[in-house]
Amino acid sequence: GRIYDKTGMCTGPSSCCIEYSPLLPTCESGTYDDCDYGANCAYPCDILKTGIIQGSNLFVQLHQKELAMTADLGIMCPVSSVSCPTEEFQSQYANLTLVGLIEDYKGKIIGTKDSLVNLASTSVGETMLEVENFLCNMNATFVERRYDEVKNDICGTMFGGVAQINWALWLLGFSLEIVAILAHIL
Repeated sequence: GRIYDKTGMCTGPSSCCIEYSPLLPTCESGTYDDCDYGANCAYPCDILKTGIIQGSNLFVQLHQKELAMTADLGIMCPVSSVSCPTEEFQSQYANLTLVGLIEDYKGKIIGTKDSLVNLASTSVGETMLEVENFLCNMNATFVERRYDEVKNDICGTMFGGVAQINWALWLLGFSLEIVAILAHIL
């Protein structure tokens, strides 16, 4: 009758207490009997409970990182209290999101190109075409660096944590099936 509400298991015959009722507690039990408290009362589910709590905390942390990355990217600003972009991104890079920086960069490049094209129409046509070609092939290394950081956080940290939680839930489900089969047999 105590399969689903078992608290502990006796590891020795003494100091392994169970309360049948508040008036008749006893601390003499056989090894492997159920127990509620005592020095020889071991709790086999504590490791699993600790794992679930740690997994839950890790999930919350990873969710916060996901929101921060989404806010820094700037495609969609999360509804939560995360600012767009985050304060960390603002302190390290700029007050605009990554999409905002690229749009600002694009606008400046277009403005520069237009002014160069207007200048090219006056006297220096061939040189201006080379400058325009140079602007099209410019290397924007800050995009690559931030992309690598986002890729590492999403692919490594977030999906690794999700996989751990997934395996823990499968193991928990399998264990519950075994317990249910044993309960049915007993």
